Amino acid sequence: MFNDELKKNNFKTEGEGLSHIFKDGSLMVEEQNHGRIILFNNQGEKEWEFVNKDKNGNIGFISWSRVIEDEIFIEQFKSLVKIKKCLN
Repeated sequence: MFNDELKKNNFKTEGEGLSHIFKDGSLMVEEQNHGRIILFNNQGEKEWEFVNKDKNGNIGFISWSRVIEDEIFIEQFKSLVKIKKCLN
């Protein structure tokens, strides 16, 4: 289902990268060498794309990207950040 969209978005990675299929059938792919992450919905359509660029437009390396799906963990983490008054 994702082959055509991956080709259309010129997805490639020379040496390393990863993918994750979510419970709902959506797909996240990482182009480690090109600093890009793409999320496709469960219909095979691109939802969003992230390119790891600095302020000068240089593309940075990405490695072992993850999406946290555990809602309890997310809420606990948000509480810890709020207590610490983290601004980032």
